[in-house]
Amino acid sequence: NKTFVSDTFSVLPTNAYAEEFKVYQLNNLAVEYTRGIDFLFDQNTGICTRLGGGAITAGASVTIRYKAVGLVSATQTTLVDEIARR
Repeated sequence: NKTFVSDTFSVLPTNAYAEEFKVYQLNNLAVEYTRGIDFLFDQNTGICTRLGGGAITAGASVTIRYKAVGLVSATQTTLVDEIARR
């Protein structure tokens, strides 16, 4: 759970990317807020921003659900995942 104290908050850890990102009313997964209308989420920075005029009120607490995927470093020298086997 996160609270929009200043209309923005950071969600993702460093070196992560969110495959899925959803915002719900606090403890009520039946009420899902709409990206682009109620909030914005920047994949590059991991910052979620509440949009004025949307359904999320200022200072509201919300439930966040996301699936984070770690990014591979350009200097990584170990096998990350197997793609195919012959």
